[in-house]
Amino acid sequence: GGGVAGAGTIDGSTISGNQATKTSCCGGGGGVFVDSGTTIITRSTITGNVADGGGGVFAGFASGSALVAILESTVAGNALTGASTLPSPGRELLIGSITTGLEMTITTSVMGEPAAPGAPTACGSTTSFLPASGNNNVVSDHSCLVLPGPYDVLDADARLGPLADNGGVPLAVGPSATPVAVETRLPSPLSPARDHIGAWYDRCTGTDERGVARPQGPACDSGAVEAKLGRFTAQAPERVLDTRDGTGGVS
Repeated sequence: GGGVAGAGTIDGSTISGNQATKTSCCGGGGGVFVDSGTTIITRSTITGNVADGGGGVFAGFASGSALVAILESTVAGNALTGASTLPSPGRELLIGSITTGLEMTITTSVMGEPAAPGAPTACGSTTSFLPASGNNNVVSDHSCLVLPGPYDVLDADARLGPLADNGGVPLAVGPSATPVAVETRLPSPLSPARDHIGAWYDRCTGTDERGVARPQGPACDSGAVEAKLGRFTAQAPERVLDTRDGTGGVS
């Protein structure tokens, strides 16, 4: 894995700017590489990573049981090197060889962004295995879930902003504890991820990756970040400029 390798919990983190190729190890998981045990990814952003397969996340298990869960996270904007010969190497997620005992779910998350025609799908698998849906996901195509839930949105453009400082409590990094801003990708006002999670959902509380309380509007947003403003509502203009009479008068 270019960024993180091994089992464990990833919570409230942004993983970006990493690369995994066969020359460095296994060629999978530019952001996260998981090959055994239990891995929980929650309230986290995985973006801007590159790999031969699974630009964002690679999950592959040769034997034994394992659990992988992606919850309230954003996995989007990752890329592939083009070196893989797999038909579906997965821009965001690749499921590797599995012989037994893998459980994987994706819940209330944003997976992928629109890609050019003919580009690899957001998610791929070397077998027929695909993750289960925990519902309320926004996915860029049909490749990431074995059976979509009733509140999943597929073939969707999540309309994410660039990786940037969108507020939150800075992290203390390094021996000198220098404050560093937490960079995230904020959904735009017209994003289908905004206000997507109904109040009935028992995890629609707490905080997002930055520590911002959920929800900020009528419902929680899918993905790692909770937008502070409500949806954009078009309003009629108060004044109309009419220049048809050549006077430029205001009516």
